[in-house]
Amino acid sequence: MPPASRDAFRRFTGVVGQSPTEMVATCAEAQRFSGTATQDEAKFQEAREALASESRRFVTPSKLFVKSATESEDTLLQCLSTCMKLMLLMVDVTQQVVRHTTTPLPTQNVVVKVRDVATTYQSTVRAALCAGWTILP
Repeated sequence: MPPASRDAFRRFTGVVGQSPTEMVATCAEAQRFSGTATQDEAKFQEAREALASESRRFVTPSKLFVKSATESEDTLLQCLSTCMKLMLLMVDVTQQVVRHTTTPLPTQNVVVKVRDVATTYQSTVRAALCAGWTILP
């Protein structure tokens, strides 16, 4: 695999590995401080709607990323960059959902789902970056 692809994968892996862990910690904190002023139904609904919107926005670029695995390395890395930005937005919005939740336990399911998306996409990134090139060490 070319060095640029290897570096991009490592950056993505770091982002995907760290961000969901931060979400889980934020969710645990929200559960501990249940009933504090950070719980706000209006902000929660706004963040929840933003998460749904960001999730929908992620679908098409992630499909383009998979398609780009058979194209040039530049196209692949450009698509990966777009997906990384969108994944980070999803993580940020999920953290807002957690911070403002009025129902911490059910919100934990949302965190798990976003973490699953990130982890699954990480596997997709590995497969796409390795398609046609040598496997990562």
